Amino acid sequence: MHLMEMIHRTDRRLIGIKKERLIVSRIRKWLPEYPMVMITGPRKTGKTTALLQFAVDRDDVRYLDCSEEGAISILTAIDWEGYEGTVLLDEFHHIPVVGDWMHMFNTLGEQNAKFRVVLTGSVSAFTLFMSQRKGGGRNKLLHLPLLTYLEYLHFAKDIAYDADISQCAAEDSFKDYMTLKNLKDFKIFKIDEQGYEI
Repeated sequence: MHLMEMIHRTDRRLIGIKKERLIVSRIRKWLPEYPMVMITGPRKTGKTTALLQFAVDRDDVRYLDCSEEGAISILTAIDWEGYEGTVLLDEFHHIPVVGDWMHMFNTLGEQNAKFRVVLTGSVSAFTLFMSQRKGGGRNKLLHLPLLTYLEYLHFAKDIAYDADISQCAAEDSFKDYMTLKNLKDFKIFKIDEQGYEI
């Protein structure tokens, strides 16, 4: 039986990825304050990548994909009393009786500031429900979009996340697009019931 993973910089899932998603800094910000941080967002938006980026080369962080066969066996084999470190549970909605696990994690995190859990879920409504009902009110819910404008600027140009984006060059085509500047021909077409343009 394999154990929860420690993530190294050479992890194949991080090959070619040079810049962090903005949400990684949000995880760092909120974990000291909350026993659990929950991340929701559609599939393929980068939730797993964000977890891996957060975990890179940290001895106190372990990652587990809860959709993999045997994940529940790994969780039940761990002695959680006195556990220290951060546990990253990807696609946590695959865990049977997940509400009980969340309650336990929340209680342990309240008792021990050195124990933290980050959960991700692609089913947004379920994640929101679990955050409100089973998280005991002591969790931080973060939403991960496909890409924010600030992330686009960070990835496409060499600017830091804390840069003043009001100073971007006026000729920045993406900024123009976002404000619909110089798009005189822009119009929204009406569509009939069959999906054809009217």
